[in-house]
Amino acid sequence: MRLLGIDYGMARIGLAFTDTSLDLILPLDAIDAKTIENLFGFIQDIVVERHIDTVVVGLPLGVDASETAQSKHTRSFISQLNSVLDIDIVTIDESFSSVEAKTYLSGDMYKGQSSGRLDSASACVILNRFLKQTG
Repeated sequence: MRLLGIDYGMARIGLAFTDTSLDLILPLDAIDAKTIENLFGFIQDIVVERHIDTVVVGLPLGVDASETAQSKHTRSFISQLNSVLDIDIVTIDESFSSVEAKTYLSGDMYKGQSSGRLDSASACVILNRFLKQTG
């Protein structure tokens, strides 16, 4: 199964890819959500080019698993994405995914890196959580 992980944010969107037969999750270049002209077309192109079966979007929930302002924005993004993609789109709790991603990018490797790198590392965390949860 081929999966696209998305860490949705108002400024940047982190992306990651995995093919479950390879047991490897790869970060992709993050998207600058403020400057890209055709966001959904861009994501659709990635889905087609990489033969994606399912998109996994991180859903930012509150500490008590409640909806937040950002989770409402994310659900709106998912709704729009659903209108252009004809594949499954699932969500997974992304709580603290950025914190976990920072541990992967810790030390000298993270210093001076763009925020986009962190967003895509968060998308990797989201995919990893999904794979662990679904077995």
